[in-house]
Amino acid sequence: MAAFVPSALIRSRITAMVFVATLIGGTHVMALEFVDVTGAVVGVEPADSESATFAATVLIEEVERRTGVRWAIDGEVTEGMPRIDVVLDTADASLGDEGYRIGVDLIETWVSGPTRVRISATTRRALLFGVGRFLREADCTEGVVLFPTAGLIESRPAQRLRGHQLGYRPLPNSYDAWSVEQFDQYIRELVFFGTNAIESIPTSTEEGARINKHMIMTREEMNVHISELCQKYDIEYWAFAPAMVDLSKRNEKRQLLRDHEAFYRSAPHISAVFVPGGDPGTNHPQHLYPYLAELSALLKRYHPNAGIWTSLQKFEPDKAEWTYAYLNREQPDWLAGIVSAPWDPGIEELRARLPDRYPIRVYPDITHNIRSQFPVPWWDPALNMTLGREAPNPRPYDHSIIHEAYTRGSIGFLAYSEGIHDDVNKIVWSLRGWDRDMPVIEIVREYARFFFGPDVAERAADGILALEENWRGPLATNGGVEATLALWQTLEGEHPELQNSWRWQLALLRAYFDAYVRSRLIRESTLEAEAMAALATASDIGPDAAMSEAERLLAKATEEPIRPDLRQRIEEITHDMFRAVGYQTSVPKYGAHGPERGAIL
Repeated sequence: MAAFVPSALIRSRITAMVFVATLIGGTHVMALEFVDVTGAVVGVEPADSESATFAATVLIEEVERRTGVRWAIDGEVTEGMPRIDVVLDTADASLGDEGYRIGVDLIETWVSGPTRVRISATTRRALLFGVGRFLREADCTEGVVLFPTAGLIESRPAQRLRGHQLGYRPLPNSYDAWSVEQFDQYIRELVFFGTNAIESIPTSTEEGARINKHMIMTREEMNVHISELCQKYDIEYWAFAPAMVDLSKRNEKRQLLRDHEAFYRSAPHISAVFVPGGDPGTNHPQHLYPYLAELSALLKRYHPNAGIWTSLQKFEPDKAEWTYAYLNREQPDWLAGIVSAPWDPGIEELRARLPDRYPIRVYPDITHNIRSQFPVPWWDPALNMTLGREAPNPRPYDHSIIHEAYTRGSIGFLAYSEGIHDDVNKIVWSLRGWDRDMPVIEIVREYARFFFGPDVAERAADGILALEENWRGPLATNGGVEATLALWQTLEGEHPELQNSWRWQLALLRAYFDAYVRSRLIRESTLEAEAMAALATASDIGPDAAMSEAERLLAKATEEPIRPDLRQRIEEITHDMFRAVGYQTSVPKYGAHGPERGAIL
C-alpha cells in the first residue's frame, strides 16, 4: 500500500494532514501532505496513443534524471503499487488545446488501495505541460519521488503565445556551441514551464560569418533539427528571417527567395516566419511587402498553415504612415500578424492604427542589460562597465513588471535571447504567460526546486532574488552583495552534487563576480582618493614628486590586487561553464563573438 510520507523537505512544514480546499482562478487545489510514489508504474491511455506514450516516456526519463528511479510503462503491477496514468483525452473540450488536469485518487489512498495520479489533456503538447507541472510539484531526491496529495490541479494558459528565440549562429554566447541533444534538453525544459514556441534564425543576419569554430554543423542543418525538435514536442516553430539585401534589386531578392525555399523544403515543421521591417534590414515597405507576398506563397507551398509576420522596427514616420495606409486599404491575406518590437511605434499605436484582423505578438529583449529595450535602471557604472550587456542577469521582479506592462493587447510573446545568461528571465516570462498573477517568489521557487531540488529550493530562490538586489543602487554602499555571496558560498559547500549544473554555476558566477567588483570598487576608489591627495601636495614637494607618488598609489590596484581568491573562483567557474555548456566569457580564451557578448572576463 502506498503510504503517506511526512515530508522533511523544505516545501512541506506541516506535521499532520491538513485539508484545505480553495478555488483560485478556476483551479481547485486541495493542499495535503505528500504521498510516496517512488515505486509507481506508468500507464498510458489509450494504450496505442503515440502522444501519450511519448509524454509518459519523457516523465520516466526526467524522474530518473532527478532520482535514479526508473519507472516502467505498464510494468508488472504488485499489490498496493502506486500508478501514474498519462491520458490523452481528445473528447474533453473543456481543457482546450493546452490545458491539463492532474488528479490524485485520495479516497483509495485514505483507505487501502494504491495511490493513482492521473495526468490528462487533449493534445500531445498539453500532456507535456501536465508532465512539466507534475515534475515542478514533485519532490524528487535521490531514490525518492513524493507528490503532493492535491485533489485536483486544473490549469490553462492566459496567453496564446509563449516563446523564446534560440538562435544557432555565430553571435550568441552559448547556443552556437550546442549539439542537437543540448537543444533537445533545453527546449524540453522550457516546455515544462509552459513555453509553446521556439524561434530560430535560419538565414543570414548582420554579423557576417555564417559559421564559427564552436558550431558543429551549418546553421541550415541545425535549424532543421530545431524544427524537428519543435515538431517532436508539438510546439510552434518560428523562423526569424530578416531581409538583409536590397529588395529593389531583382537578382538579390530572387536569391533570397531561393534560400528561403530551400529551408522551407527541408524543415519538417514551420508555424510562422517573422521578417522584421528593420533591426536588421533597411528596405522601405513598398519593396518589403511585395517580397513578403512572394515569400508567403513559397511558405504555404510547403507549410500550408504557416504565416508571415512583420514589424515596423526603425520606421521613420513616413514609412509608418505608408504602412498604416497600405494595410488598412489592402488588408492583404498574406500577412498573418504584426510583431511589436524594439524601435517600433509601440503596441498601443499599432493596435489603434492597424486592422483588428491582424493579431500582435511582442518581441521583448530579455537578454541585454544596457543599450537595450529594458536596461537595468540606475545600474552602478562599476557593474555596467565590467559585466556589460550580456552578463548573467536574473531579474525576476523587473521582468514580471515588464511582462505585465508590455504584453497587454497582444496574443503573447516570443522573447529575444542571445544565450543562457537570461535563463531565469525566460522562465519568468513563460510562467507569467501562463498565469499572469503567479507571484514572483513562487516562480523562482519552482525554478529552484525543479533544477536544484527540494532540499535547497527555498534558499536558492532567496539567493536568485538577492542577485537581482545586488544591482539596485550604488554598489559601494550595498552591503547585501557580501551577504549574497555568503549565502551562495554556504550553498556551494553544502551541495557539491550541484557543482556540474550550469544553472547553479551561473548563479555562483554572478555572486562571486558582484562581490569581486565591489571589493575592487571600494579599494580602487580609496587609492584614487589617496592619489588625488598626493597630487594636492605638488606645491610643497614639486609636481614630479607628487605625480610619482600618485602613480605609485594607483599602481597598487594591479600590483597588489584585492581578493585574488574571488578572481580565481570566477576563472574556475567560467572554465567549467565553457566545458559544460559552451558559455563564452572571454574573446581570446573561449572564443566569444565580441567583448559585449557575455565576455565578462
